[in-house]
This record gives sequence, structure tokens and C-alpha cells, in this order.
Amino acid sequence: MSLAAPAQQNSFALKSSVKKKSIRIRIAPVSEAVWKQVRTEGLIMERITLPANTGIPPAAAFQDAQIVTTVPLKPLPVSDSAAWKKLVKENPDAVLAYQFLYENKSTKQETAKVKQQKTELLFGLTLLAADLDAGLADALGLLFTDSLVDMKPVCAYRVRPAKNIAGIVPAVIVIDALAESIYPEITGVNGKFRDRTVKLNWPVNKLASFYSGYSIERSSDSIHFERVNKTPVIHAWSQFEKNKSTLTFNDTFPENGRRYWYRVRGINLFGEICNSSNVISGTGYAALHAFPVIDSVSTEQNVRIRIRWHLHDPADQQRVREFYLLRAEKENGKYVQISKALPNSSSGFTDEQPLRSNFYKVAALSFGGDTVFSFSAMGLTYDETPPAIPQELRATVNDKGLVKLTWKANTENDLRGYRVFKSNSLREEFVEVSRKIILKNEFTDTITLHSLTAEVYYRLQAVDHTFNNSKPGEPVKVLRPDTIAPVAPVIKTLCVQPTGISMRFIPSTSEDVVQYLLYRKTDEKTDTLLRRWPAPDTLRILSDTLVHAGHGYRYRLMALDKSDNASNSNQPYIFYETGSRKKMNSLEAEADRAGHYILLRWKAEHPDVYRFVIYKAKKGEPLRIFRTLKPGEVSVKDTELYIGNHYVYRIKAILTSGAETEWSDLEEVEY
Repeated sequence: MSLAAPAQQNSFALKSSVKKKSIRIRIAPVSEAVWKQVRTEGLIMERITLPANTGIPPAAAFQDAQIVTTVPLKPLPVSDSAAWKKLVKENPDAVLAYQFLYENKSTKQETAKVKQQKTELLFGLTLLAADLDAGLADALGLLFTDSLVDMKPVCAYRVRPAKNIAGIVPAVIVIDALAESIYPEITGVNGKFRDRTVKLNWPVNKLASFYSGYSIERSSDSIHFERVNKTPVIHAWSQFEKNKSTLTFNDTFPENGRRYWYRVRGINLFGEICNSSNVISGTGYAALHAFPVIDSVSTEQNVRIRIRWHLHDPADQQRVREFYLLRAEKENGKYVQISKALPNSSSGFTDEQPLRSNFYKVAALSFGGDTVFSFSAMGLTYDETPPAIPQELRATVNDKGLVKLTWKANTENDLRGYRVFKSNSLREEFVEVSRKIILKNEFTDTITLHSLTAEVYYRLQAVDHTFNNSKPGEPVKVLRPDTIAPVAPVIKTLCVQPTGISMRFIPSTSEDVVQYLLYRKTDEKTDTLLRRWPAPDTLRILSDTLVHAGHGYRYRLMALDKSDNASNSNQPYIFYETGSRKKMNSLEAEADRAGHYILLRWKAEHPDVYRFVIYKAKKGEPLRIFRTLKPGEVSVKDTELYIGNHYVYRIKAILTSGAETEWSDLEEVEY
């Protein structure tokens, strides 16, 4: 059992293997940059003894650690050509390590990015080769072996650069020397045997930290196994297989018809062949290249159907183990087996309980478990029963004349589809508008908008596979979209009346007008809706009493039809002027006997005043003009008085337009 500290960015990953007489530790630099800094001077391995059940010790615990490497661990030098030749002879992958260490030079054509990618690739391949070969790992200075002669049960090892290098972090691993390494069993191996080939696969997602590769072994007697893969099978994946958890291996064996046994063995990080997997076995059979061809499908007495077939290449007849017959109600439906296994000499089968609509396929099963199918062929029993009448036909149409029909789908198993018919009148013959049988319960059609008929009708018929037609369904009516505005109404006259403006108009002559709307605009401002009323109506004269003298008004009459098409009348203008304005109500009179006058006061209640005219009289006598005043004058004193009389006053304003207000109410004063 071992416990390694998590590998840091500028450090090393450590793995251990414990056997009775030794401990081996594999060292893997976490990056090419780390290895480049330390491989010249090499690495030192230190060891300390720990109590049982101890975690990763701190750096201070290694202050008095024993150095257990006699010389620093570093790669074989380039000068030791004999040792390198021996390595390459024993393991050709050693060439990759040599190239990475001593021949990884860039050319002028290589960019910095290409150089870096090349270096990282060689670095990864070198570490992988060391994982699979302990001798190569030792030659690269990435393997340390320690004797157990003077060792305590629990030891901690620390690997560090032989020469202190800033930024390089030592790595630590704690090992129980009494617990030999145990590797997990490889389970779940299965295989598919075919024509002299087998495809093996097994799950590896839980084995990656124990095995760097796998060895595949084959036996012809279930006892003696031989390795069949020259290079280990490794767990590699692409950017599109990040979750890959299964390995596969394809092998070709000598002959068909003979049983072979296979097993998988793991290769640990020290290049050792470990536990065997479960053993699988199988036999290869010659591949079936021919396929069945259905010759005929015939109905017998309208109660059974006979299917006949042949194998398109008779030479493959002996490779067929058995035939099966499959049937479906629809060509692309679910096919169900309707026969037992038929001998390979069979060429026909009778369906004793056929459906109204039948689609048949013949399946040929080889001795190797392969299945080939014929193309489908249709068989029908005699049918004079038409489908049900289509129901719930509905139609929608847009303003461009695009009609969409939908209806409830029929449920007959032998239904082929539907036919769509159209007519401009229920008194005319319906004409088919579907160029072919409609498979879905929907249909789209286009109708012309320029027609004398306002309506168009559709109806359906259902058709089965024997071309029995249902009775026509109930027709559905579609109103043609109305895009033509109605004839515009005409405002004939506008007249000023004492109570407002009266209007005479001529209504639209279009029959589809449903309502009228009267709008008024004042001084080119926003239209105001005055009134709406339905059509037809006998109304021809309108009155607008919500007007004010001295203002101009423009009127517009709109006609709307059933489809909300609108037309507008002419827009005549009229200035509303009666010459009269509402009376002034602010006149006040107050007698000042000490001062010998009556004070008259009022407010300028109208804009654009030209003159104020004040009328006076003794009570019971006719009024006469007392004074005419300018717009800014809003009071006057009356000194023409006699004690003991009652005086009455009235006021009106003359406007710059010539209009006059009505007389105000009488204001009476006793003097």
C-alpha cells in the first residue's frame, strides 16, 4: 500500500510497487520543462522511517533523511552508444526516447508553436514507453529500486533535484513495505466472433491508475496461451472521446470452424504482466454475403398468403443456418417474426393468418450469427370495404389566399391516404386538387382573390391500399379573403347652425360595408372619433354640437367592410362662426355714496377683445350705451347719478373678429 502526495505543477508524479525483496518507485516529471531542468544533474532519492498509519510528512521531516541513491538518477548519456543500441534492439520504442533527449532539434521552417507541439508529443511518447518497459525507465533515470534488508515497515521517499533548482518542488510518497502491491482483476471482457476475426472489448475506466497497457493472449486448447499483439494495447482517446471507457482489439485467427479462447492481461507501470482477465471463447464462421430475394407474394382464396424466395447467390446456401419470415402492417413499421426457424433449404412459407395489409421480409441467419434481410414485399387480402369517411375537416385562410386544411386522421390499418376536392359552389361538381394521394391529415392549397364568388368549398375522400374510396366527407366552406376596400362615402355639405355644424353625406354603395366612423380634426391636430354606427342605416344627416365659434373643423367619414378593409371620404373644411359669443358673467356694481359714484368692475373673459361696451338705465327705462372702453380697462366709475334712484347695468365685449358677446345679466344698484 502507498500514499503519494498530489503532483504539483513543477514536481513529479510517483508510483510504487512492493515485492518481498524490494520496493520500486516510478518517477514521472509532470511536464517536459521540469524534466529538462533536472535531467542534466539528475535526481536524488531520500528515505525516512515513519510510524504506522502516518500521512504525508512535512518537508522538515526529511532534514536528516538517508540518501538511498548512490549516484543521481539521470538518463544514459548520448556517448553510451552501446547501451542505447541494446535498448533499441530490445525495445524499438527506445528510439523515441533517444530522439526526445538528443535529436529534438528544430528546423528553420518550424515555427515556435510547431516546435513546442513536437516536443510535447515526444515527451508524452517517451513517458508512455517507460511505463511499458522497466528497463527503459531505468535507462531514463525514472526508476528507483530499494532493497528491503534494513528497512522499517513504513517508509517515506522524497525525490528532489541533485542540484537545488529554484521552482522545482520535491515529490513524496509513503509506502508500507509489508504490504505487497495488489492489482485489480480485469473483468467484463467479451467478444464478437465473425469470419476468422474476433472483436474484443473490455471496460478500463477503473484500471487506468494501475495499468499502462494490455496484453492480448489466444489459445487453441484453453490451456496454452500465446500473446497475439506485438505492441501493448493502450487506453488512448481523441478530443472527441474524452469519456471513452472501453478498449477494443481486433484479432484474426487461423481458421473458421474451430474454437479459440482469449484473455486480457494488464501491464503495470513497471512493465510487468499482471493478472489475467476472464476467458472467452468462440468459433468463426464464413461470412454470409448473399441475401434473400422474394420472388412472389400471392393470395390464396383470400384467406392465406404464400411467400416464395431464393438466395441470390446459391453458393452461400450452406452458410445459412436458418430462415425467418417477418411481417409488418406498414412498409416502414415494426416487423414481427411470424415463422419458426426454417431450414436453410426452405424457399417458401404460407401466412395462414394474414392481415388486410401485409409487408414481408425474409431474414437469413448465418452460423456466425450474422443476419441479412430481403427487401420488403407487399401482400394484400381481397378487400371491398372502403375506409371511413374523413371527419372534422377544418380550414383556415390568410389574406394572401393560402388555405390550410386539417382533419381527424383515419385509424384503418390499410389506409393509403386521402384525396382533396374543391368547388366554387355546392351546386357545381367538385374537382380533385390533390395531385397525388395525401399521406398526412393536412393539405395546403391556394385560391385566387380575384373572383366573382366569395366562397369556395373543400371536401375529402379516404383511400385504402386496394384503392377503395370512402364516400365524400362533409364540405367545409372557406370565405375568400377580401382585400378590396369598399366604395368611399361622400360628405356632400357642411352647414353652420346656431347649435353646431350639420352634415349631409352619401353612404358607400358597397354591399359588404358593416359600419361607418366619423372623425373630426381641429387645426390639423390628431383625428378625434366622434361617432360610429352600423350599416345599413337610413342615417344621412349628422350634427356636431361639440364645436366652438371661431374655430375651423375638417371632417372625414370612414366605411369599413367585413374584412376590415377601409375607405375614406373627402375631407371638407368649415369655419364655424355665428357672430355671437357667450355672455360675460363677471360684471359687479358697488355704490359709494360718500364718493358720489358707482364703481363697475369686470374681468376680460374673452381673448382678442376690441372694445368693452357698458349699457346703463334707470330701472324701468330702456338701456343706452354708457361707455365704450379699451381691452385693458376692466373698471369704470359712474358719477352721473341722482339720489333715490335704482340703476341697472349690462356689459358686452366686441371682439377683433367682429363677433360680439351676448349681454351680461342685469346688475342693479340702489343709489
